[in-house]
Amino acid sequence: MKKDCAINCDHIQTVRKGMIGSLISTISSDKLEELRGAVLFALDL
Repeated sequence: MKKDCAINCDHIQTVRKGMIGSLISTISSDKLEELRGAVLFALDL
Protein backbone atom coordinates (compact mmCIF):
# COMPACT_ATOMS: atom_id res chain seq x y z
CA MET A 1 0.00 0.00 0.00
CA LYS A 2 1.21 3.50 -0.74
CA LYS A 3 -0.24 4.79 2.55
CA ASP A 4 -0.57 3.33 6.03
CA CYS A 5 -3.75 1.30 6.39
CA ALA A 6 -5.51 -1.11 8.73
CA ILE A 7 -7.36 -4.41 8.52
CA ASN A 8 -10.45 -4.74 10.71
CA CYS A 9 -10.97 -8.31 11.96
CA ASP A 10 -14.10 -7.50 13.97
CA HIS A 11 -16.43 -8.54 11.14
CA ILE A 12 -15.18 -11.50 9.10
CA GLN A 13 -17.21 -13.02 6.29
CA THR A 14 -16.35 -15.80 3.86
CA VAL A 15 -17.07 -15.38 0.16
CA ARG A 16 -16.44 -17.42 -2.97
CA LYS A 17 -13.13 -16.61 -4.68
CA GLY A 18 -14.99 -15.74 -7.89
CA MET A 19 -16.76 -12.87 -6.11
CA ILE A 20 -13.60 -11.14 -4.86
CA GLY A 21 -12.41 -9.53 -8.11
CA SER A 22 -8.99 -8.03 -8.71
CA LEU A 23 -6.09 -7.90 -6.26
CA ILE A 24 -6.22 -4.87 -3.95
CA SER A 25 -2.84 -5.18 -2.24
CA THR A 26 -0.33 -7.57 -0.68
CA ILE A 27 1.20 -7.75 2.80
CA SER A 28 4.51 -9.08 4.07
CA SER A 29 4.79 -12.53 5.62
CA ASP A 30 5.34 -10.90 9.04
CA LYS A 31 2.11 -8.90 8.74
CA LEU A 32 0.30 -11.98 7.42
CA GLU A 33 1.30 -13.84 10.58
CA GLU A 34 -0.01 -10.95 12.70
CA LEU A 35 -3.25 -11.05 10.71
CA ARG A 36 -3.52 -14.79 11.31
CA GLY A 37 -3.25 -14.20 15.06
CA ALA A 38 -5.92 -11.49 14.90
CA VAL A 39 -8.31 -13.74 12.97
CA LEU A 40 -7.77 -16.60 15.41
CA PHE A 41 -8.49 -14.18 18.26
CA ALA A 42 -11.59 -12.76 16.54
CA LEU A 43 -12.96 -16.27 15.98
CA ASP A 44 -12.00 -17.37 19.51
CA LEU A 45 -9.92 -20.27 18.18
